[in-house]
Amino acid sequence: MSNSTQNKRQIALALIKALAAFIASGVAAPEMISAAKNTEALVLRLISIALMSWLKSRARVSEMTGMYASETGSAKEDLLRLVANDSFFSQVFIIVDEKVKLYQEASAEDVSEIVRLAHELYNPPRFATVRRNQIQE
Repeated sequence: MSNSTQNKRQIALALIKALAAFIASGVAAPEMISAAKNTEALVLRLISIALMSWLKSRARVSEMTGMYASETGSAKEDLLRLVANDSFFSQVFIIVDEKVKLYQEASAEDVSEIVRLAHELYNPPRFATVRRNQIQE
């Protein structure tokens, strides 16, 4: 593995950790400071959740596919801007035909490690709806 590829892998793993931490706490790690300064907090949270959900879902399938940028809803333009301009996001993600994908040089091993880390760190709470007639008084 070349130094450049190894460096990208390390940056990707650091950004995945930063995304998970941002979702949990709302505090931007160093990898996300620029993104946090240039993007509204709620929008950045939506983008972070969409990216982590996409990566986590890849642990259940054998093929790495892209995520449509439109899956971020109203945050789509901000996502596209981050991937195009942010120093960390642009090293980890690329946009191809309106789809977010991992950096081109990502090996199968890189993808596996990134997906494993996202799956491990991102555990959104499960919500259950309780109907009135189910509540015992």
